[in-house]
Amino acid sequence: MGARAHVLRVAVVGLLALTAGLPAVPAAMAAVPAADRDVVVPVVTVDAPASRGRNGIVEIRLGDRAPIRVMLDTGSVGLRIFPGGWDGPVADGLASAPFTIGGVRSVGRLTFQVAASTNPYLDAWAAQGVVGILGVGMGRSPLVNPLTTLPGDLGRRWSVHLDRRSGDDSSRVGRLVLGAVVPADAQATFRVPSAGTSSAGVPLWADHRAQACWSFGTARPVCADTWFDSGFHLLRVAGRPFAGIPTVRGSGRVDVGTVVRMGAVGAAFTPWRVVAGREPSRNAVVLFSPRGDASVNTGNAVYFDHTLTYDVDRGLIALS
Repeated sequence: MGARAHVLRVAVVGLLALTAGLPAVPAAMAAVPAADRDVVVPVVTVDAPASRGRNGIVEIRLGDRAPIRVMLDTGSVGLRIFPGGWDGPVADGLASAPFTIGGVRSVGRLTFQVAASTNPYLDAWAAQGVVGILGVGMGRSPLVNPLTTLPGDLGRRWSVHLDRRSGDDSSRVGRLVLGAVVPADAQATFRVPSAGTSSAGVPLWADHRAQACWSFGTARPVCADTWFDSGFHLLRVAGRPFAGIPTVRGSGRVDVGTVVRMGAVGAAFTPWRVVAGREPSRNAVVLFSPRGDASVNTGNAVYFDHTLTYDVDRGLIALS
């Protein structure tokens, strides 16, 4: 998706194109959840426009309107609807309505953004039937993470896993699990710094600053601020400590065959291993800049290889 300015993710397109080209999203596996049961929301994998990467798509409802399809993005916060995707009142670019996902309805109304302009990139998304971005990050934002408006534990914990296969049956899709518990046998857990609380009293976390340790080839590991981001297609590193990573001159692309490993601070085990290649959403790795402090955006390949579980009350991200 290129460098993700929120503004770019916000430009737009019409709901009238919704039915073209996108596999149907299966119905949620639990339409009316019991208080002690999680809810599995299917996530369909589609090819991203203008990229060889892939993204996960979920189905939501706003009010009593027909379901719409939106991209699932852990790298932004808030629901953003493209032009034409909302036919209700809008004031200063904002609207509100009850929010439903997986058969679970929000407690109260969700405020979301309705974009007023479009661009070719978002036109291409609309042609695939995608009319918005569901930002489920844990950070501070003018908007709220829609999942946190859901009742009880369903709005405090969730997990994300993407499936590399495309398809419209429940055996060939990824899963957003509402109410998911951090596994006791998680391969790695990452604590993130507090960012205060929202106006609704929900804990906020600087989830772009999870501490993870990275090694490239035979170089010593570097521990850096790490952003787990399901909306981005590249594993992108930046900072002076990564300046020695072998790259194709003038491109920033990390040499094919370079072994990349990632693990939690202080852990000997590195659960995620990638051999650098040229395929976005699988193994494409770029050195964005060899200057400044060290930081890493995982891109979404890690969501295809593992399940990431988020705990809003504890400020935890677990990899399993």
